[in-house]
Amino acid sequence: MDKALRLQSIHTIPKYLLENQQEYLNLPKEQMKALKEENKKRDKLFHIKNKKRVPLEVLFIL
Repeated sequence: MDKALRLQSIHTIPKYLLENQQEYLNLPKEQMKALKEENKKRDKLFHIKNKKRVPLEVLFIL
């Protein structure tokens, strides 16, 4: 029983997050889009073609 209660509490989302859920979803999408655009600009600036590099959006997440 204890384990079931702990699992339930882990997967319960607080109401304040649900109320503003759209804002939480849109912000990361906008940030990711901006970072992808920055990657394109950086690639053009440094003439990067087919070279392995870590994209900015991956670094942002880490």
